[in-house]
Amino acid sequence: MADSLRMGNMELGYRILVYHVNSSRQITTTVQSFVSGYNRLYVSEEDGYWAGAGMYFWDNVGNVVYWQRDRENKGIETAVLSATLLLSEDNVLDLTDDNIVKLYKKLWPIVAKKYRVSEKCSPGKKSTLYVERCQVLRS
Repeated sequence: MADSLRMGNMELGYRILVYHVNSSRQITTTVQSFVSGYNRLYVSEEDGYWAGAGMYFWDNVGNVVYWQRDRENKGIETAVLSATLLLSEDNVLDLTDDNIVKLYKKLWPIVAKKYRVSEKCSPGKKSTLYVERCQVLRS
């Protein structure tokens, strides 16, 4: 559940409890990174299907249970990392919002042409390209 963070009348963002499922070894490595001050997240590689390279967090226990079973069925011992995510709506690509999805689909042919990638590439490659380009534009 998201809590709105406010300062007077100004909205600062949201605080959301999130979960990450991975091997026990990888969870331990990630936690140790934060404890030691390096603050490095585990980054999965782009597989072409999901939303690109990165560390995936779930906002509900149902997805945690699904991914634990999936990994355990593959013989991978799992652990769950929970964290509080602080975010601003300005930095979220909310693909559950129909208006955002329509805009995303409308802009994709323009972005694909500009950066010379196939309009039919995977959702993960599309999201990775959007994120990379937005970081460059904000720099």
